[in-house]
Parts: sequence; structure tokens; C-alpha cells
Amino acid sequence: MSVSIKQALSPMAIGMALGGACLLYATMVILSVVKGNTVLEGLEATMAVQGIAFEKAIAPPPEPVHEDAHEEPAAVHHDKPVDLHAPMESVDDHDLAMVHNDLNAALPPAPYDGLTEESPFGDLPIIGENKLKPFDAYKKPYIYDVKKPSIALVVSGVGMSAAASDDVYDVLVPNVTLLLSPYLDDIEDVQKKARENGYETWMSLPLETSEFPKADPGSLGILADGGLRFNQDNLRRVLASAHGYAGIAAYTDSAFINAKPMLDGILTDVMVRGLGYFELNARRDSMSLKLAVNNRAPYAAVSLRTREKSVERVFSHIKKIAKNDQSAIGVIEMSPALLSGFQAEMAKAKQEGFEFVPLSALTNTY
Repeated sequence: MSVSIKQALSPMAIGMALGGACLLYATMVILSVVKGNTVLEGLEATMAVQGIAFEKAIAPPPEPVHEDAHEEPAAVHHDKPVDLHAPMESVDDHDLAMVHNDLNAALPPAPYDGLTEESPFGDLPIIGENKLKPFDAYKKPYIYDVKKPSIALVVSGVGMSAAASDDVYDVLVPNVTLLLSPYLDDIEDVQKKARENGYETWMSLPLETSEFPKADPGSLGILADGGLRFNQDNLRRVLASAHGYAGIAAYTDSAFINAKPMLDGILTDVMVRGLGYFELNARRDSMSLKLAVNNRAPYAAVSLRTREKSVERVFSHIKKIAKNDQSAIGVIEMSPALLSGFQAEMAKAKQEGFEFVPLSALTNTY
């Protein structure tokens, strides 16, 4: 018996078809629930025969939540230098020195094994076989409150006066960073004493500036017309003059505008050795920053550099910058006037909510 299209599309026919489809779908759902385990077991067996691994996706039980649980930090011992032959992933700030802010704790003696190479000028800093950089090894680890304005004070002139140097460790606090001069006769003794007292140190690299020859960088200076070999030798003399410094500090300006490739090579040599770079030009010359970016070197630029004799005005200026920028780096020259009022001004600044940190804490690696 034939059925016309009109009859097939009648409302009654369509309703019967939909009802049958719903009944069939419900039957399939019931069968899948009842026989699901059987199907799964059969599938496992089939795949096992074919050598295919099959795992059931079972959600793990939720982990218990412990409110007000405080895990005590593991004890950290720093009576010997870090093992530089350990795998790099096992070496971090916990192994390098104190991760707690024990300001008076001594830093391990320098240099560490594996972080130097021999040269005609003495031992030069290098990156260790496990990729440990001198910057990471010799910096003063410090954890600071990012919610507070941070100030890094860098004091130059330490060791120039024997009397003042004896007082510096009693007056300053180890949050302060010491900038060493390669012209010090007893520079190695100065850096050792600094680390024994918990101070981070950086090395000053004398560069010719636009004020040359009025401002002479001295016999170890890097000169615009000195030639590459002369300047490379002087750089190595500076680098080998002491150990344990986290980085190099230098003032770059237009003096090298006609010798930029040569200066680029000198500063790149510093950075590829794993040292930090501290720009002493408050204008933040982009040349050194670009080199730091290219070499992924820790970088910082000074916010305030002054020979101001009034310690009150020095702190007033640096606090203003830190308050506006959330951080500030100041370089100040050591003097009796500075030492006389330093502790009082620092205590006052702390009460006002400022935090003092080592220079390395305010470096960036781009």
C-alpha cells in the first residue's frame, strides 16, 4: 500500500515518529548505565590484547584543608660556602647565604671555588660550571616588604681613611652596600672585613668622563683614546684587585661617544662574567642599560649621587625619591659628618615606613 507525501507529513505521523525516537533514546541511556561497567571491562580487555595502556579517569580525593597551619622554615646553615659542583636546580638563595634578614650575620668568605679563572693580572670572576654567577654568589640575600618604599644606600670611600674605616662597621648597618675603590692598597682586607660584618660590596670601575682631564680616572682608568688592549688590561687589573664583590659600578656619559664600540666591549666583558652592573649616571644613560638587556645582566641605576655633608639633607632627598618612585638608590661619600648622624636618620626613616635594602635587592634582570 502506497503512502502519499501529504499523509507522511501529517501531524499525527510526525508525533508518532518523535515519540518513537524518544523511547529509543531512553532505552539506550538505561542500557549504558546498567551495562557501563561491562562495556568498560570489555574495552580494557580488548585494548590490553593489542598492547595499549588504558587508565581509568578517577578523580583524586580532595586534600584536607588545615586552617591556621604554619610550616616552620628549615634551618639554614652557612658555616661553609655553597657546593658549586651541585646541580644548578639545587642551588638557590637558601644555599648561597642567609635568606633571613639577620643583618649582622657574616657572609661566606670569598672567593668561592669555581668562580674564578687565572690571568696574568690575578684571578678574574667567571660564571661557574653549574651556571652560578658571582652576582648571585656574593650578593647579600635579603627579603624585603614590597609594600614599603625601599632605599638602597651605597657608601663610597670605605678604606680611604683607616680611622673612619674602623668606625664604619659600628655606625652603619649591613643593609648598606659598600663601594670599593681599586686604588685601595689593602682592598682585599677591606672586602674580607666587610663580608665578615655582613656587608655586600661592589667594585668601582674608573671611566673617563666628559670632565676629563679635570677629573682624572687614574692609572687604572678606562680611557676613550686608550685603545682596546690598554683598556682591556686595565679592566682585568680592576677585576683582579679583590674578590667577593657582586658587581661593577661605573659612570658613563658622552666621553665615549666616538669610542662607543670599544666601551661596549669593555662593559660586555663585565656582564658576561656574571657580575651585576650599577650605573652611576643619575640620568640613566641608555647605553649601559641596552648592554645589560642584551646580556641579561643584573642592572641598577643611581637615583641620587651626592657629596652633601649634611646627613639630614641626604636622607631628606633620598626619602622623597623613594616615596615618589617606591624605591631609590643613593650613593654617598663616607665622611665623619655622615657617620655622626647616620643611625639617627636611618631610625627616623624606618619609623616613617621606609625600608633599607642591599643594592642587589633593587637590581633588575631584563
